[in-house]
Amino acid sequence: MKQSLFTAQVTFLPCVNADDSEIETITLARALFSDAWRAQVEAVRAEKDPAKQRALKDALPCFTPAGTFSHVSRAGLQTPSRFLCVDIDYKPEKG
Repeated sequence: MKQSLFTAQVTFLPCVNADDSEIETITLARALFSDAWRAQVEAVRAEKDPAKQRALKDALPCFTPAGTFSHVSRAGLQTPSRFLCVDIDYKPEKG
């Protein structure tokens, strides 16, 4: 059965260091299109100090586009979304 981007269920965590008791299930559409975290994201983008930016980024909510999980690990996958997600960041070459 094909799944719609708008109805696919994913695991949501309030931050990267959240524990399993904080896991929620939301739709992928809500994760992608919600303005709920806009202010936090803009604060990360505006911060020039790398250490402060890292701390702000670690406090951002996150989700697992791969599906729903009981524990955020490969073994914790309950239902795969069957969507592929790639995170590409521009990092200038050091040297």
